[in-house]
Order: sequence, then C-alpha cells, then structure tokens
Amino acid sequence: MKRGFTLIELLTVITIIGLLSLIVVPVVDKIIKENNQELYDIQIKNIEDAAKNWASNNMFSLPDTGDSIEVTICDLEKSGFIEIDMKNPRTNELFYKDSYVTITNTSYGLTFDYDEVSGSSYTCE
Repeated sequence: MKRGFTLIELLTVITIIGLLSLIVVPVVDKIIKENNQELYDIQIKNIEDAAKNWASNNMFSLPDTGDSIEVTICDLEKSGFIEIDMKNPRTNELFYKDSYVTITNTSYGLTFDYDEVSGSSYTCE
C-alpha cells in the first residue's frame, strides 16, 4: 500500500493555492484600504465635531459674518475636545498638531473645514 502524494498531486495543490492567492490578496488589500478610508473620514468628522464643541465654549472668540478663524489640533487637544495623539489611519502617523480646522461664519451659520495639509510635525507646548 502506497502512502503519500505524488509529485503531480503536490504541484496541482500548489498551483491551486497560488491561483487563490492571486485572487484573494488584492481583494483583501482593497477591503483594508476602504476600511482605512472610512475610519479616516470618521476621524475627520470627530475633529470637526471637536471644533464645533470648541466653538460652543468660545462664543466670544468666533468671527463676525464673512470672517473665519483657525483652531489647531493642539488647541482642541489642550481643551480636551479630542484625544491626545490621534492617528491618521491612512498613514498610521499622528495627525499634525498644528493642522487646523477653519471656522467660517457665513450668513447661514458656522462652517467647519479641516485642512489636512496644513500641518507639520511638532508637539504641543
């Protein structure tokens, strides 16, 4: 009685596993990137919500209609509106401390826009 696999059987199994990996790896990679983008969007929403909370606590610092101000991530951290050292899920690096949310006072109310490219790496003082 023979035990074991023939060379042809082993090569067939290896070929099937290789073909499956060619299909599965790009799909899993795409799912991971989509989830990271979704988490990034949630983080940006959290930053903008923190700026809204900051604005509600600093009503007298808000700009007049047509004007805008900038609130940095560092300001939001110091005020306790966002967690310290939030990570950007797309890059797995910390959000820049001096990046900011622009708060603009329009005739329809306040708008909040996070500027992703505004920062550099430095620590809050």
